[in-house]
Amino acid sequence: SGIVASYNNELIVAAYFSRGDGMTRSYKEVWKKDVPYLQSVETSYTKGKSLSGHGVGIDATDAYLKAKKDSWTFDQLLKHYYTGIGLEKIY
Repeated sequence: SGIVASYNNELIVAAYFSRGDGMTRSYKEVWKKDVPYLQSVETSYTKGKSLSGHGVGIDATDAYLKAKKDSWTFDQLLKHYYTGIGLEKIY
């Protein structure tokens, strides 16, 4: 509660989608604008699955399984999917 994600002191666009296919997509790949924190990353739990959604940001299925099976915390998850972000408690 009260934690925000930022990049270069600006709030991020926290894109997410349902299920990936082994890799997320960068913002640039999908929407043609470079957003440094929205880069392609591996999604090990959805490798070989069919993509459901735009593929940018958090792969909800992969994140759920990383949390459930590997005990990843929310900050580990956010920093995996959003490259180079900071997390700050504002209240």
